[in-house]
Amino acid sequence: MSGEPGTHRTLPRLRRGPPEPVRGALSLGAALLVAASAPGGLVSQEPSSAPPELGGAGTLTLEEALELAVGHNPAYRRSVNEVELNPTASRSAWGSLLPELSVSQGTGTSFSQTVRELDFFGDPIDNPDPQRIYTSSASQSLSLSWSFQGLAPRHELAETRAANRGREVRRDRAAHRLRVEVSRAFHDAREEEELLALEEEMLQGRERDLEAAERLYALARRDRTDVLGAELELARQEGNIEEARGEVRKALLALGSAVGAPDLDEVRVEAEPVRVFDPGDLDVEALVGAALGRSPRVREAEAVLDQERAVRDAARWSRLPSLELSASLSRSAVGPDQETFLNLTPGDSRRGSLSFSLSLPVGELLLSGAHEEQQAEVELRNQSEEVREIRSEVEEEVRARHIDLATAYRRVELSERERELAEERLRLTQEGYRMARQPFDELQTAVRDAAEARREAVTARYDFVRARLDLEEALGLPLEAAVEGLPEGRGGP
Repeated sequence: MSGEPGTHRTLPRLRRGPPEPVRGALSLGAALLVAASAPGGLVSQEPSSAPPELGGAGTLTLEEALELAVGHNPAYRRSVNEVELNPTASRSAWGSLLPELSVSQGTGTSFSQTVRELDFFGDPIDNPDPQRIYTSSASQSLSLSWSFQGLAPRHELAETRAANRGREVRRDRAAHRLRVEVSRAFHDAREEEELLALEEEMLQGRERDLEAAERLYALARRDRTDVLGAELELARQEGNIEEARGEVRKALLALGSAVGAPDLDEVRVEAEPVRVFDPGDLDVEALVGAALGRSPRVREAEAVLDQERAVRDAARWSRLPSLELSASLSRSAVGPDQETFLNLTPGDSRRGSLSFSLSLPVGELLLSGAHEEQQAEVELRNQSEEVREIRSEVEEEVRARHIDLATAYRRVELSERERELAEERLRLTQEGYRMARQPFDELQTAVRDAAEARREAVTARYDFVRARLDLEEALGLPLEAAVEGLPEGRGGP
């Protein structure tokens, strides 16, 4: 990607999402991924099913990047595909509670012909009149069977529900992780483009310094070394611009990888002011409570806990007697020639049966059943400890990321102060040099200090955005969803 104006190609018209039959499965993920237009101000909203209109020629907005990611990111697409198993899994679980019904219909025809037979003495003789005898038959049957073992089917249904919830939570977690990753890559690209614009702006300053050095040299008030020094600073700044352009291209590649659409290396990300606010106004306890109650990571562990509890309960009921009920009805008919062939109402004979059986699993009761129940109990206790461990880790991570956000905010304030001081010092030094009162080496020092301070100010603001995204990653949900109203903030310069 070139850093010069007017050299950016129009954003490629990528397919915005999956084929229409599966678009509906993405609605929840899209709602989690769509964000507000201001960087750092991410809020969820329902997206339109139609492809978004781009903000301008060669410009990509954060919302467009998020919507592209919904339809193209492989990890998120896999989580959405897994959720499609839930309806069939539920139907299968409910089907195990219903009796098995079987219906059959049969019909056939046959013939027999005896050419040679045995006489009374057991000797074979030819049949003087071998005739073919045709017969036909038809039958119908209906059978019903139902077997269950205590409340085991109920626990199997509970296990299926927990597994379904686990798949949904994993999809939500993947959606949130994707939102954070795409937002982070988007702001990284925005930062590199802003740094590139800053380097190009500083290039103009180095050109003005060179003009001043040449003018003073022409007036014999400075020697040739000042001109050479100014040319050297100009060449260094041109090298900084080339490095910045390379960083922009790499950042766009990373954004394309996060989105799952690699054709983004020739676009520009939309320029928006970065919102910075004081994290000290956030209620840390409210953040922790929101994370423990709504974080997909915690909810996923709790879904696994419910699943292990259902497995333990099913193991307990497996040691009880199993009951089986079965009933059947049948009717059939047999006739000469084709009389009963394809007969749909055979009625020559009817049969029916009803049976009841009760079986006691002696082996399960005395040997393996106790071990399986104990093993399921241990798995349940282990998962309970894992839930407690995850809740503790989430709380620690939220508090730590809040501290990082406060540190990043303080760094923004300090870097802004340093930038103002460095620019004021540079302005005064440039005026003094043009009046031949300041040596060129002091101008060089002021130029480098001001450039570094301006770069640090840009980096500090985007470090705040990254710290906020780290906090949201620990929360498992957007910051706006965790607290009621964010503190008042300000945009960057």
